[in-house]
Amino acid sequence: MAKLSDSLKASLALKAETYSSQLLGDEPISRAGRDYLDARLLGRGIASKYKLGVVAEPLAGDEPFSGRLVIPYMTLAGIRAVKYRCIEDHRCKDEGHPKYSQPHGQEQRLYNALAYFGGHDTVGFCEGELDAITASEHLEIPTLAVPGASQWDKMGRYWSLLLRDFATVVVFADGDVPGKELASKIANDAGPGVRVVHCDEGEDINSMVVAGKGDLLIKKAGL
Repeated sequence: MAKLSDSLKASLALKAETYSSQLLGDEPISRAGRDYLDARLLGRGIASKYKLGVVAEPLAGDEPFSGRLVIPYMTLAGIRAVKYRCIEDHRCKDEGHPKYSQPHGQEQRLYNALAYFGGHDTVGFCEGELDAITASEHLEIPTLAVPGASQWDKMGRYWSLLLRDFATVVVFADGDVPGKELASKIANDAGPGVRVVHCDEGEDINSMVVAGKGDLLIKKAGL
């Protein structure tokens, strides 16, 4: 993985700080961002912990990401990537744009790297940043997130080595065919100690927690 320049590190830190502040503003998109997170039980305290933000007033070069949720990738060494998520109430494919965007040339990384360094015997693994936050905060299972099945196909053999440092690996499977297929790939590569937890049909970690089914996920995990 390429080493980031000092200027890029500073730029990423500035983005995270700026857009985290903008989430607290009075602009319509700021309020929309807070409503979006509140509806997913990821309110102000959690948003602040993970430095979530919103692009209300884009910094130079970030105009294409205006109106999007900002998800910084935090590590022990600081912010190392930033992704932008559409929060409009529509199917992004129908609107001709991706649900997630990122700066050109940014490398794909595992999200919530701090979960790896928490000194726990158990770690969770899922697809999607907000699901990783939900599992970490509401299920109290420190959880990493893979940025998609295609990325696991490319990097899984390396990322799976990290999971072997834990006695128990809880792999959460979204309740759809792609989610189940990805979870199966991760479980096959991650070695002993893997427990696959299937979300209900059509659901993911966050939607189940919002629906009051968090205890069911913990029970399925055997924790």
